[in-house]
Amino acid sequence: MKEKKHLFIYLIIVVILVSLITIFGLNIYSKKALDSEVKELLTKDANKDKYDVKTKALFSYGKVEKAIKEYMKDYSDNIKKADDIINDETIKVILSSSNYTSDGPSFDKSLKLLDDKQKEFNNIINKLLKMTDEKEIMKYINKYKLSDKYIKIYKDYMFGKKYKEDVENNKNIINKINDTGTKILNTDRSVLTLLKDNPDSWKMEEGTISFYSTSIMEQYNNLVQSLK
Repeated sequence: MKEKKHLFIYLIIVVILVSLITIFGLNIYSKKALDSEVKELLTKDANKDKYDVKTKALFSYGKVEKAIKEYMKDYSDNIKKADDIINDETIKVILSSSNYTSDGPSFDKSLKLLDDKQKEFNNIINKLLKMTDEKEIMKYINKYKLSDKYIKIYKDYMFGKKYKEDVENNKNIINKINDTGTKILNTDRSVLTLLKDNPDSWKMEEGTISFYSTSIMEQYNNLVQSLK
């Protein structure tokens, strides 16, 4: 009986030791996996590359990895959405002869489209600017309710030595996107408004716009030229 009892105790100790060693080993693996995944994330281009939120790290390290990847994916998705509006085909053809013919001279559909796109674009830009704020970045990890140890690891990754520099660079990129998109949408709106307000000063003939008024023609040409 004593031998069986000793054997049972021995097996329990072995199981505990194996479990501890396994957990310790998995934690080391998870930290290395997290480091590797974050390093790879830093090589990605938010404008072009795809971001996957699947994690390789385990336990709480995996939650840190997921929080970082979720933030990066959301940031990238919003950058791409803003870029999609700037390069939207419906926007590109809004100053085309075909659109002048089909929607002029009132341009109700086109002006509504520009207003809708402007609202969508502004919302995206505001989201992007908000995402550069430290409180917003911390929301991604705080929802997992991790211990201070893992919060610190997250902060070390997200608020490293180059954090302030990266934030400024990101804001500059966002502002450039905003300037480009706003200029395109505002200029398109100005062109259509000019034509709408002066319906007797222009006409479409064989797919080409021509003007009866030199003043309106000059205003039109200056606006269109500014887009180039």
